[in-house]
Amino acid sequence: MKDFSRGTYADWKDYLVDAAHDKVSKGGEDITSCLRETKDVKIELDLSLKPTPAQHINPTTNAVTYDEIDPMMKDDWDKHVTKIEKRQAVYNHNKLTVCSIVKGSIDPHFKDKLRSKSEYEAKQDDLVWLLFTIKALCNFGEEEKEPTLDVVESQISFLTYK
Repeated sequence: MKDFSRGTYADWKDYLVDAAHDKVSKGGEDITSCLRETKDVKIELDLSLKPTPAQHINPTTNAVTYDEIDPMMKDDWDKHVTKIEKRQAVYNHNKLTVCSIVKGSIDPHFKDKLRSKSEYEAKQDDLVWLLFTIKALCNFGEEEKEPTLDVVESQISFLTYK
């Protein structure tokens, strides 16, 4: 992937989404959603599909009995659980892949700033943290602003001048 970190953060993130589509495993819609919204995707079981036995109460003895769960329903639930587990594993793998793309695509100047963060060692494989941290690095004070970001802001203010 080319080095897009010298442009604006939004441009770089769009290129990152395109690169992720090329490199990730099946299930790329989860990672695309994570990249676009900059938050983790919740992959959860649909508990409404979980089979539950019917409960019967004997009115004279108040004894509670349960029916057997239909084996077909159990099988469907097991398939659903397996499908969700696979989806979660693919999503986690894709996040690690995109973290590698991110770390490989940013400018050495930003890599050094990232590595200087105290949380870097613990969170270097946390995609959401990486994206928020890189965005914060792109939005630093006026005196340290990147020249390419100044040019883009100047163009925008010129084009929107009334």
